[in-house]
Amino acid sequence: QCERRVAELVSKEKHYEGRLKELESREEKLEEQMEEFESKKEALEGRKKELESKEKQVEGREMEIES
Repeated sequence: QCERRVAELVSKEKHYEGRLKELESREEKLEEQMEEFESKKEALEGRKKELESKEKQVEGREMEIES
């Protein structure tokens, strides 16, 4: 009975080690995705600033034309 219990525990340990590896792999992929999203977010924020600047230039020109 003791040997059977040890075998059960060893089996569970292997199962949990496998599960841990799966979760670590998923965590790694999620971290990579987060880095990609952060990079894209920064690029979009830069683009937004460019567009806002151009918008102000256009508004300035419109005021010049109107006056």
